[in-house]
Amino acid sequence: MFKSLVTMCTIAMLATAACGSLALPPPTPSPDPHALQRARDKIAFDLDQIDEDGMIGPAGGRRLVAYEFCIPQEQAKRDEVKAIDPSLKFYAGTPGRIRCRRDQYLCIGEGGTRDVLLKLASLDYVERIEPFYGE
Repeated sequence: MFKSLVTMCTIAMLATAACGSLALPPPTPSPDPHALQRARDKIAFDLDQIDEDGMIGPAGGRRLVAYEFCIPQEQAKRDEVKAIDPSLKFYAGTPGRIRCRRDQYLCIGEGGTRDVLLKLASLDYVERIEPFYGE
């Protein structure tokens, strides 16, 4: 009886020690409640009109959403936005309708979904996103 009690206590101690090292991850901080609205405010067209495929327009004339924005001419920022939207094209020294400065890339994308546009707009260095008309 004593031997089985010692064995059970030993097992319990080992289990406690093993499980004690398994700490739960810290809770995920809740997102800034105003972040989504700030991102939406940077987008100069109605996101509710864009479907899940990045299309806009009436049923018989759907087309891809085309848009433009500016970012600093830094490779890390270019890589970051390209990871969000692989369709992006970059133009240095071209202001576009959005009026990028000389130290910024003009970025033109096509087919951006609501999620993609909101991710881009949530970046601090993206000031606004405007429709692109291909002129």
